[in-house]
Amino acid sequence: MGHRSIQKHLRYEISMKLKTIQVFEWEPLRVNKGEFTQTRFDALVQWQDQQPDNYFRVGHKKLTFTQWVGVIQVGTLVIEVLPKADRNRGSQSDSERAESVERWKGVLVDMLRKTGRLKIRTSKNTNLAVHRQSLFDLYFQYFLDEAEQLIHRGLVKKYRRVEKNRTALKGKLQFQKQMTRNIIHKERFFTDAAEYDARNDWNEILFAALNVTGRTAQSGLLRARAKNLSLHFPDWSERKFRAVNFERLHYDRKTDGYQKAITLARLILLTLNPQIASGKEKVVALLFDMNRLWEEWLLATYRSTYRDDPSVVVLGKKNKRFWESEYGNKIVETDILIERDTRRIILDAKWKTPALLPSDDELKQMFAYTLTWDSKEAWLVYPKIREEQARCGQFTIDTAGHLGMEFVDIFDDYRLRKNVLLPTGLESDS
Repeated sequence: MGHRSIQKHLRYEISMKLKTIQVFEWEPLRVNKGEFTQTRFDALVQWQDQQPDNYFRVGHKKLTFTQWVGVIQVGTLVIEVLPKADRNRGSQSDSERAESVERWKGVLVDMLRKTGRLKIRTSKNTNLAVHRQSLFDLYFQYFLDEAEQLIHRGLVKKYRRVEKNRTALKGKLQFQKQMTRNIIHKERFFTDAAEYDARNDWNEILFAALNVTGRTAQSGLLRARAKNLSLHFPDWSERKFRAVNFERLHYDRKTDGYQKAITLARLILLTLNPQIASGKEKVVALLFDMNRLWEEWLLATYRSTYRDDPSVVVLGKKNKRFWESEYGNKIVETDILIERDTRRIILDAKWKTPALLPSDDELKQMFAYTLTWDSKEAWLVYPKIREEQARCGQFTIDTAGHLGMEFVDIFDDYRLRKNVLLPTGLESDS
């Protein structure tokens, strides 16, 4: 398919109304379910072949999403992949599933906000609307908020070299171009000179991300807002950006305020910018590893819970050299390390439904942690599904302490819990 055909197809796709379906992690999505056609199945399979991670498992006419949650758009179909700790769902009525979808989508959005991956200004009245918005649009909104602040404060200006015709002699005269371009117009000077303006890498990245937002956002209000903001960059042409362009940016006092907006612009330009699979369906994806998100949410929640308790210090990830040789070294790294008074508490986040006992690998892993950090208390921390109670066991080597299985109830009524206490066995021993 040629470039013009692709562009024509994209304009046709955007003009059509988007359809949305929801699936949960580890739930199969079969061809011909709703708008999920064979063509879209093929497009997603080809798209995944180009990605560094496997976001779903491919079966016969079905995709099974793994621990990656978020949203994928293929053509005019939006697939929301939602977390759900209880994988033994059984059958649900349509109303029960709709309630479950709304609840777990709220969990995902609130976890992203708690961990700092998503920051949008809301009030109590708008919070429910936020949960119902497309995850794509929430990130576009976050970017537009940051870009708007920068524009209102004034875009940063820098010097840049510009070759062009001028009506006054300024800078270095380019003799060859002067002769070829101004042979008739003697009053003009083709020179290379420094100009001080807003045309620099930071602002060109903002402009490119605004254009993508104006073309890609599902909300008409967000598209209009992006196009209005792009008017602050008159007569600019849109550049193409790659990862290397962002790696070359060096922030200083004048550009430090751009960091959030540039981070979001990078996400938009390198991840949310539509890609073409097979020349037929555009594919856009914004996915998060639920194992990592669970760990980050626990860390952020423990920190906020014990923020005013001087006896508890939540350190987060810590690593130590575990093995060394002349050929290289190996380290071990905790998910969450907490110091409480004179004790060290090791927490390892597990987003899954566990068996009755820890696995052999988990026991060996936590045993190594307790020895390495001279800790007597280690816990595997799972989401609470039913009425599970904490389970504790003792390592038979005295110096290794004990290992427990803690279950965190993430819900406070129907909303994500704001505070999480340390495992019960440790709370009582202050």
